[in-house]
Amino acid sequence: MLGTTGNDTILTDTTSGTSLQAMRQATKDVFYTTVNSAAFENYVPGAIPTWQSTSYIIEGVVAALAALAVLGEVLIIRGYLKKKKVATKR
Repeated sequence: MLGTTGNDTILTDTTSGTSLQAMRQATKDVFYTTVNSAAFENYVPGAIPTWQSTSYIIEGVVAALAALAVLGEVLIIRGYLKKKKVATKR
């Protein structure tokens, strides 16, 4: 009925009661497996998981480094242009 391996397993019959019941059961099984897995272990509503807060920190560090790189490029270009301007005046 439904799968992830090519066109042979795509859901084609969406009107049959048997097909709909099988899809409901499959969805229920997937949700049950997900909720009872480690994905929701020690889950506290409203809390940010450790992996997510770590990724926020890493993204912040990368953004700061990128900003410093851009600032450095701007300063290097400005210094070059000043030296070029002084050299052309002589």
